[in-house]
Amino acid sequence: MPDVLTALSEKFKENALWIILLVFGIQFITLLFKKRSRQGSGRYVSRERFMTDREQEFFLTLNEVIRAPFRVFAQVRIADVISVSGNDISAFNRISSKHVDFVIVDKSFAVVCCIELDDKSHDSKKRRERDKFVDSAFRQAKVPLIRFRNNLS
Repeated sequence: MPDVLTALSEKFKENALWIILLVFGIQFITLLFKKRSRQGSGRYVSRERFMTDREQEFFLTLNEVIRAPFRVFAQVRIADVISVSGNDISAFNRISSKHVDFVIVDKSFAVVCCIELDDKSHDSKKRRERDKFVDSAFRQAKVPLIRFRNNLS
């Protein structure tokens, strides 16, 4: 038995060193990228934040209210929630670059419902047309889409 404990102890020491090196490496890379300008030199730049203040507040509230076995995901691509029947590339292209604000899934990661947090940007004609299309796509796919009006923004 002492040989087994010694072997396990040695194995842990080997892995612990790699874990420590990995953590320091991630911290170094994070510091390196934070020092670089957000503007970058190419076509793509880092966004300041992943969500708006209102989306973040709503997400945190959802996570307080939604309990296991359910989970909440944010900023999910519609094409990852619903799919296109057949091989209709045109229909896929219409959903592939659109996102919903939140998706609630069950323990098997099946979609329970999706949530859109509509702010004043949804008042524009172009956005209303987009919302009408998204509503129709979700109805066709029989996936519940719940909209909450955000009157604060």
